[in-house]
Amino acid sequence: MYCLIVDDDEDCLFIGQKIVGEMGFSTRIARSGEEALEICMRKLPQAILLDWSLPGMDGLTFLEKLKRLNDGYKVTIVMSTGHSEEKKVKEALASGVKGYLVKPFTKEDIARQFAYLRVKPERLAF
Repeated sequence: MYCLIVDDDEDCLFIGQKIVGEMGFSTRIARSGEEALEICMRKLPQAILLDWSLPGMDGLTFLEKLKRLNDGYKVTIVMSTGHSEEKKVKEALASGVKGYLVKPFTKEDIARQFAYLRVKPERLAF
């Protein structure tokens, strides 16, 4: 299993991938909702760190389409966005987002969200 980081900002992709990778996760990145959906159609991730404001298909539209995939509803979604308004947070949570991070976030912020949501990297048994 892996964690998918979806963001159109290269710095956010780099930082998100670095942080999540340091936490022990395999990672994949997508720069748009369309690209993320293509990746998910091949193999669902364990978790997605999802930007709200993406070009083309935004984060919430991606989430709606993800939930239509077989087992897509089981993926843990943490929204990472610049939207801090209470209305936006409620809208995201009502759409199925399990965690919400306001940018800029830290490693501790992601670790706290993943721990709360019980998202852990899978260990391979030998």
